[in-house]
Amino acid sequence: MITNVIVVICIVSIPTFLSGGAAGQPHPSKIVVMNSGGTGGGSDSPTPLNNHFNTFQQVMDSLSEDESDNGEKDVDKIQVGSPLQTLLFNERDPIQTVYTKQDSGDIPKEPDFYTEYAKDSSMLHETSSAVIKRLCNVKTKKKTPCAQNLCQCVGDLADCSGKPSAPNIGYAPKLPENIKCIFLANNEIKSLIESFFANVSNFLVVDLSGNYLKTISNRTFERLTNLQYLILNNMKGFIDYKMLRSVLNKPPKLRLDLMGNGLKEVPSDYFSNYRNKTMAQIYMDFNHFPDLNLREFSQLEKLSFLSFANCSVNSVTSALMPRLTGLNLKNNVITAFPKTCDEKPTVSDVGDNLKKSANMTKITLFPSLSQLLDLSSNLITTLPAWDEFCLPKLLTLNLDLNNFTKIPEKTFTSLTSLRLLSLIRSLSPITSIGAAAFGIPNMTTLLLNKDGIDFGSPNVSTAMFEGAFKFSLLSLKDNHFGNISEASIEELFWHMRGLRNLYISFCGLKQIPVQALSQLSHLQKIMLSGNDIVEIPPKAFESLKELERLSLDANHISCVRENSFSNDTISRLKEIDLSKNDFLCNCDLLWFQSWMREAPPKYFANWKLYRCSDRPSVAVQDFEQSLQACLLGQTAKMLLAVVTAVLIVLFVGFAIGFRYRWDIRLWIYEKRMLSRGLGFMIPEGADPYDLFIVHCNDDAEWVEKDLVSVIENRWKLKACLHSRDFLAGGHIIQNIIDSMNRSKLIMVVVSANFARSRWCNFELQLCQSHVIENDLRILPVKLDEIETRDMSAALLALYKTSCFLEWPAMDSNDRDEVYWGHVRTFWSRLRKSLSELIKDKKEQTSVMVVDDAGRR
Repeated sequence: MITNVIVVICIVSIPTFLSGGAAGQPHPSKIVVMNSGGTGGGSDSPTPLNNHFNTFQQVMDSLSEDESDNGEKDVDKIQVGSPLQTLLFNERDPIQTVYTKQDSGDIPKEPDFYTEYAKDSSMLHETSSAVIKRLCNVKTKKKTPCAQNLCQCVGDLADCSGKPSAPNIGYAPKLPENIKCIFLANNEIKSLIESFFANVSNFLVVDLSGNYLKTISNRTFERLTNLQYLILNNMKGFIDYKMLRSVLNKPPKLRLDLMGNGLKEVPSDYFSNYRNKTMAQIYMDFNHFPDLNLREFSQLEKLSFLSFANCSVNSVTSALMPRLTGLNLKNNVITAFPKTCDEKPTVSDVGDNLKKSANMTKITLFPSLSQLLDLSSNLITTLPAWDEFCLPKLLTLNLDLNNFTKIPEKTFTSLTSLRLLSLIRSLSPITSIGAAAFGIPNMTTLLLNKDGIDFGSPNVSTAMFEGAFKFSLLSLKDNHFGNISEASIEELFWHMRGLRNLYISFCGLKQIPVQALSQLSHLQKIMLSGNDIVEIPPKAFESLKELERLSLDANHISCVRENSFSNDTISRLKEIDLSKNDFLCNCDLLWFQSWMREAPPKYFANWKLYRCSDRPSVAVQDFEQSLQACLLGQTAKMLLAVVTAVLIVLFVGFAIGFRYRWDIRLWIYEKRMLSRGLGFMIPEGADPYDLFIVHCNDDAEWVEKDLVSVIENRWKLKACLHSRDFLAGGHIIQNIIDSMNRSKLIMVVVSANFARSRWCNFELQLCQSHVIENDLRILPVKLDEIETRDMSAALLALYKTSCFLEWPAMDSNDRDEVYWGHVRTFWSRLRKSLSELIKDKKEQTSVMVVDDAGRR
């Protein structure tokens, strides 16, 4: 006996090691099994994990799963090589993605998420279990002993597989006439002689997996004229292409399984003698074909489906295969997309089937490939240009778990028949998507889950769906929408008016894109789970007249208000999921609680997961709150709001009044004086002044000791100053107006102190008004530098329209004679400015001093 040593190597995230990986993107474990001592396959051929599966039991299990209809399977209990394993991992519905148990959270809770498109089963190849159940009439789990207790019969199927507790058999026993299928797996059958099936001849399905076959007679299968499906998986003995010739002489009409036998490269022209055989499907999974040459299989002219999953395929050499409708190459290490186009041949080379293509520059190598092209779980990094996709009839393309980072514009547009495209879980984030990249005119389903796409990035075009008008299902789960505007989302969905199912779960959405959704009037299902949404806007889904299912679970919604859902929306919905949100169980949530209590069963999904965030042990359906207390509370809240608003207004008014109290008082004074008719008029009998000097009280010492002493003592002019010339008991504004009316010229002494004084700036405004009305002039004198930020509008206007006399500042670097020279210059310029007044000086002068002390 030959002993097989099985070594299991678990490699987590293989593509991450090979290509640098993608941060933050977990990937399922890949399991590689090496047969390091077995026969036939060599030391590096992948083989199934378990050589002792029970095909019959797996079919029974699949029946049980069909009855439960829960859409989930425990992948840890699946035996590789079994029909159920084939169902899940080799022939799985092409729009599904295989996940290991460590990523079980990625398996959607709704079975229809990935099976929506699979309702048309004619588009998909049948799974192993499906073929067996269909051909063997297996519709019940009830088993009865048969063939002298050597087998268990169910419907038209006899399970004669070897078991540890029962003797193994080495022949096909006599069975009831209705039996059409027999499982002889895991027995000690070493030879298939010509008479092996002498007892029966009407078998449709034969499973001989896991036996120790050494020889097969050339005429063994001649008796089985109706054989549809032959299973020779995981053979324990030596099996090679020479032995398989006995099978190919009379092959099954539908399907041949040769999985896990350590088979390697097919010998040249091996199939040349079997061109006209009627076998339609060959499954070669779990063998070893690092350089897969499809030219050898192209000799099987009636072949319609090929599967090379888990075969360590690194490169694929394409060939013209006119009848191939499906090709499965998943779970390999392919780095380049297989060639699908060829240069234009002559008509004689093409044959009658392709005469229509003779005028084209390029022709397709797979003119009938329609059911499926599965290249998932490989290491493909780049996609062909749009004109290099020569697959005119392809309906389903699976590119999950590859290493794409860019999808150029118009990439898939030439796949005009494509209905379903799956690009789930790129091993590196997809950072660039061009315009019309998915502009496939007939595509109905697109899956882009967990691709690390940042839809707010400038490298990701919002016109990527341009040209796609028949979308029915779009899944963008586990990507990034946090940095995209609602206008960009609206543009993104602009071309998808017929969309019925939309999945944007776990994408970092901060709000519901109401405007973008409103244009998708045919939506029936919306999944917005696991985002950062905090509220539902009023009537957010009112325009969606066909909406039936809505999921907003696992967001941060604290309250669902009555205006969020109209009565029409509530009546249209068949299921809504708002579980696992941050509900605050208070008066505002009473309406939602009432809705939950009155809703029909199963209307609210995940009923037990509605919890109060402020009362963790209390369910939303059960929290108690008095309606009367809520009504009183609302009245109190309104009163409190009104009182608070009034107090705020009063406080703000008081603060403004206090801050500008002097400005207000001055404004009142001005209005009062003007209302009494006290305008700019010279009082009768009043003595005139030569100068009215406006200055800040802080500058009074310089004005009185330096300026006024020169003007009055040396030049004999009469100046008006507040401190000595204003009338006691009179209004200060009236005093200012009277003094200006009696003065021939106004001198303004400005300084930093002057600029910061509101009173001084008010005086300046009065002076400017007086000058304009009486066609006079202002003589400005500057004592020191003033920051522009301190200047009022009136002072800034004076700076821009007048020439200043500047009193020289003492500089430590100046010598005394220099400084006094500047002083003499100042007095000289001032005398010139007052020359007309000095010339017309009258005999008597009266000196009055004005400053801003009167305001204190």
